[in-house]
Amino acid sequence: MKTDEITGSFRVSAIDQLPEHNGEGRLFTHIKTGCEIYHLFNEDKENLFSFIFRTIPLNSKGVPHILEHSVLSGSEKFPVKDPFVQLLKGSMHTFLNAITYPDKTIYPGATIVEADYFNLMSVYGDAVFFPLLRKETFLQEGVRIQKNSDGTYEYMGVVYNEMKGAYSDHNSILAEWSGRSLFPDTSYRYDSGGMPEEIKTLGYQEFIEFHKKNYHPSNCKIFLYGNIDSEKQLDFIDKKFLSFFDKQEKSASVKAQKYIPEPVYLEKYSLSDDGKGTTSITINWLCGDSTEPFELLSMEILGELLIGSSGSPLYLSINNSGLGEDLSPVSGMDNGMYQTMFSVGIRGTDSRKRDAFVDLVNNSLIEIRDKGFDKDLLEGTLRLFEFSNREIKGGRPEGLKLMELCSKAWLYDKDPALFLSFTPYMEKIRKTVLEDDRYFEKILNNALIQNNHRSIVTVMPDNANQADISDNATLDIATKQEVDNDFSEFEKYQLCQDSAADIGKIPVLKKSDIPEKIETIECEEKYDNGLCTLLHGVHTAGITYTDLYYDTSLLDEELKIYLPIFSRFLRETGLPGIPYYETAKIFGLKTGGFYASPETGTTVYGNNLEFLTLHFKSLTEKYKEAAEFVFNFIINADFDDLGRLKDIFKETVNDFKARIIRRGNYIASLYASKNYTPSLAKMEEWGGITQLLKLTAINPEDKKDLEDLAQKLKKIKTIFSSSKVISNITSEENSISDCYKNLLFYLPSASNGKIGDPIFASGCYTSANASKTADNTKSNHLQKELQSKTSIIVPALVNYNSAVMRASRIGSNEVVYEKLLSRIIETGFLWENIRMKGGAYGVSASSNSMEGVFSFSSYRDPHIEETQKIFYESLNSISASNGTILNDDIILKSVINSVGKEIRPVSPEEKGIVNALRKIYGVNDDLRQKNRDIMLAATTKNILDAANRLKAQYEAASRCVIAGSDPYKKYEKYFIQNKFEKIELEI
Repeated sequence: MKTDEITGSFRVSAIDQLPEHNGEGRLFTHIKTGCEIYHLFNEDKENLFSFIFRTIPLNSKGVPHILEHSVLSGSEKFPVKDPFVQLLKGSMHTFLNAITYPDKTIYPGATIVEADYFNLMSVYGDAVFFPLLRKETFLQEGVRIQKNSDGTYEYMGVVYNEMKGAYSDHNSILAEWSGRSLFPDTSYRYDSGGMPEEIKTLGYQEFIEFHKKNYHPSNCKIFLYGNIDSEKQLDFIDKKFLSFFDKQEKSASVKAQKYIPEPVYLEKYSLSDDGKGTTSITINWLCGDSTEPFELLSMEILGELLIGSSGSPLYLSINNSGLGEDLSPVSGMDNGMYQTMFSVGIRGTDSRKRDAFVDLVNNSLIEIRDKGFDKDLLEGTLRLFEFSNREIKGGRPEGLKLMELCSKAWLYDKDPALFLSFTPYMEKIRKTVLEDDRYFEKILNNALIQNNHRSIVTVMPDNANQADISDNATLDIATKQEVDNDFSEFEKYQLCQDSAADIGKIPVLKKSDIPEKIETIECEEKYDNGLCTLLHGVHTAGITYTDLYYDTSLLDEELKIYLPIFSRFLRETGLPGIPYYETAKIFGLKTGGFYASPETGTTVYGNNLEFLTLHFKSLTEKYKEAAEFVFNFIINADFDDLGRLKDIFKETVNDFKARIIRRGNYIASLYASKNYTPSLAKMEEWGGITQLLKLTAINPEDKKDLEDLAQKLKKIKTIFSSSKVISNITSEENSISDCYKNLLFYLPSASNGKIGDPIFASGCYTSANASKTADNTKSNHLQKELQSKTSIIVPALVNYNSAVMRASRIGSNEVVYEKLLSRIIETGFLWENIRMKGGAYGVSASSNSMEGVFSFSSYRDPHIEETQKIFYESLNSISASNGTILNDDIILKSVINSVGKEIRPVSPEEKGIVNALRKIYGVNDDLRQKNRDIMLAATTKNILDAANRLKAQYEAASRCVIAGSDPYKKYEKYFIQNKFEKIELEI
């Protein structure tokens, strides 16, 4: 394949050799429409496609965001109401989503199954190019006005409720306005996601026109990644989509914001019921073109130097200033737009301290410039970037990461390969720093100190702000008639069921596409000095990962609740004679990362485990050096630094409060589940409302409280001298033996340990006794036979519902059927009634087989009582029909979806951790294969029995609702009648 060669309906525009990604970049231009396609071809079996559209907003009505939802709600070839959910049901995708950015909208999908890949692409491509865009879809996904039973009118809609949730989040508001304030003359001054009050003003015709203008092949770029042949994909894309279009003028790119001569000051408000809450201030700079790789990398390194760690000078200045509680999480570089921005903020402050904060930052930057960056900090930061680039990361497809890099330049009509190489730019920075040891100080001076294009944004709590986002609609008589007519048609649409023929048009995999055998991870178990170490020899790109699991079951119970703050403080403190900011530099020089976290769970055998995980990673050639430092650090870490403890304590509390709104569904489910097993109780105690209440009972300004906390943390630290520890190493096969020998030198002996004995006294087993079968006749180890019902009141405009009930445990056939049932009702009854009809942003059903519970939750939900009833009805719909609404096709889709989650490619780090935890909890490969076999043989009766079993448990389900004060008042009668305990939180 050569440049300018014609292949089918495309011209080869460029060929790029990409050794850092073991592949070749191929740029094609569709001759008829001008649509560009970039295929990063390599041997990765996880293939990804992404349709990328430039979608420049003209206001804050949220049109790009609503279209992102709506194009996936029915198209010409696939006219069902929600093809996206039908795909979710019958695909083994590893990633499937749609995402709105400030200037683009993307539609990516990934899978390791080729047939699945083309299925996904066929539906997504038809959706974006040939959507039906029914008015009813606009009313459902965007915004509508509907009449209530009492004759009043209110606004409703999925995106409308989603953005109400976003504007209930203090940090989201701060981030939004920190960015928008820098762009008074460009489209970035608008919220592409939509502001709730402006979403209300959006009309259907404006919505249609935006799609017509922007969703055309001439305005589309298609990114492809993986090992499927380029020509095969080009032919598919042309025949299915592009050949039906002629060339059209593409949307104009974002204009560059001209620099302004003076800073802009802006005040905004976050939700508060009583005027109490967090105040934050940010200073934000416009920092130049984001499409120049060398300059952008330099700015990213500068940002890390300034505030990236506790050893960074600007972080230290803010931390030690006394002007607020901690560095705002809305701090750092943002390079996701045409021009970059840098922000630094303070959280837990007072609006009257704004000018003092501005002076502090200005003076600190001048001092840093004049003094220069610490050499160890600079070297550690450069190593961090090099380490991050080398590491094979997990969590999401590699193709998605590369698509984002590619679009950084490509979206603005520059070379798509511009950001696909890292090494040349990093080498240039290394060379530049050697030649000019003031390089980063000069960038600091030009980009920040001498740059007046900045904004100072203050976000403070205001109890009057809630009235600014009201669902109530006041209408004249003529408008009421129009609204009633629209809503009547909308209700008919929602009640209408898709035909079996239309559903059958959605391509799905066959049963033969499902792998019958599970994927396994090879592991060697070593025993020396009575200790067990698990060795995972895999390709890691020269990085070694180490996990240490310390048994915490012998700690005094009163100490265990402090394990989360212990874990955070451990990484952020210093050593005797070495302050925390100096140890932070050493961590940067010697490791690629270090963290601690408490974990708990129930084993296959019914035993409760509690342990503290320590995890560190390093370059393999530096492993001995890294291990020596880490073990010296954990034994000698300074827990007497009360000033540092006070800072970390405040950061922890602030971060936890921020999680309540951002992850309200998880927090609610955790609280509802706490009475079912000791492990669930401990999870909630460590990560839920109980932890927050415990922390907020401590006064960090009281020296006695801090001293008492420090003493407790020092007692916890004694577990590092314990011999009850399991270690896990993941490294290259040719280096893992040496790493093991180095690690063993630092581990204490357990002379009484024998192969096959439980590693933890509470029941951690190795493969030597993994053949034991689980005793599923045991109870769920209930702490107390108590159904809990709780309403948690926070400043929010939307709600988070949960219900948790007893279910089957791992080892039984029933748990497999309950898992399949969860997929069926989540993507069926729950999605249709809670999301599509009810307007919630998200809904889920899940089976936790290790703990023996089944959970429901909803996210950013305008309803409470209605949703709780729907949770029950999702089970009853199957039970009452005696299973007639089930069929082999529905069950097969559930199996495909479930297996797809199990075969997702994982990174080397994830492989080691996942397999180690399987061994610790007793989940052996025989059991996993048994579950796969049961799943593949599931019948309608099995699923019906599961629904009946859970339905019988539902009456005793525990429930938790996180709600705002106004929603609580609306549903107060429901809460009182059902005897909900009420907890009010100030966050």
